[in-house]
Amino acid sequence: MGLIETYLILAIVCLVGGLGFVAIVSRNRQSAIARRNARVGIDIKVDGGHINVVELGGQRRGRCLVLLHGSGANLADLRVSIGERLARDTRVLLIDRPGHGWSDALDIEGGETPESQAIAINQVLNAMGADRPMIIGHDIGGAVALAYALSYPEDVGGLVILSPISHPDRVGMSLGQRLVLLPFIGGALAWLAVPVLGRWAQMHRLALAFAPQSVPADYYDSVAADLGLVPKTYVAGAMERSTLANYLVEQSQYYGQIAVPVVVIAGEDDHTIVTEDHAGRLAREISGDRHVVLNEVGHMPHHVSPNVILFEINRLAERLWSELVEK
Repeated sequence: MGLIETYLILAIVCLVGGLGFVAIVSRNRQSAIARRNARVGIDIKVDGGHINVVELGGQRRGRCLVLLHGSGANLADLRVSIGERLARDTRVLLIDRPGHGWSDALDIEGGETPESQAIAINQVLNAMGADRPMIIGHDIGGAVALAYALSYPEDVGGLVILSPISHPDRVGMSLGQRLVLLPFIGGALAWLAVPVLGRWAQMHRLALAFAPQSVPADYYDSVAADLGLVPKTYVAGAMERSTLANYLVEQSQYYGQIAVPVVVIAGEDDHTIVTEDHAGRLAREISGDRHVVLNEVGHMPHHVSPNVILFEINRLAERLWSELVEK
């Protein structure tokens, strides 16, 4: 055997051994994520899968708030920031959007789009007996809330949109998201790399989201953020992001048709998206509604300025529910 062949065999052995080691680490980390994050909520069957829902608060008919989280998150993000406090006064439904948290990615064509997610959420709300709820959506959850209002104008009372991704975006996909969608090898890359290397990238994204403030010390564990490092969840998020810009080109043309009250809230110093490209445009296109810009706040206003968010939600809720009583 020649020297070249020997080196080649050694290289192959090292590669196989290295991949085997990474696979073991990945499996162990996925198991640890599952142990740390006990499932909460109930499964609701929808077309293409099951959606996870947590219900808090009272059961008063006609008084329901629906909370839709953003990209890479799960329902705990809005639960710990505003959901528990809102539930002191009314019924709150927190939903893991399709492909996130404990919800399935929808096994239908185009299941990752805001429209398909809105259809699934409508099925959930019908099953839960939610009558014309007010929907609060953050980030891509804002795009889904807007899609819901366009698709089901008679089934929603009003919207509160937090730091929305509402229009085609300049930021685009991350390198990791592009890699896990590669044909043939993307799934393997996700399974091997995301649980092992994803924490660093995730912490970087969180730092940008909370800037100019720091990420709260207890944030990561309190919102089960490591569920975003489950390979299938990461792939679902990448798929959602890959089609979002093209979808929003179409959806954004119809925002002027939204007839229900809309409150748009965004931070002036958002380091994740360009606020003017999204909240600013949205506020102009939905004329006559309320636009709140928070100084020295970034992409996470519900964590940094929860009292402002709660005030705006309660302000709109009082208006909607007083109109409901009058009717």
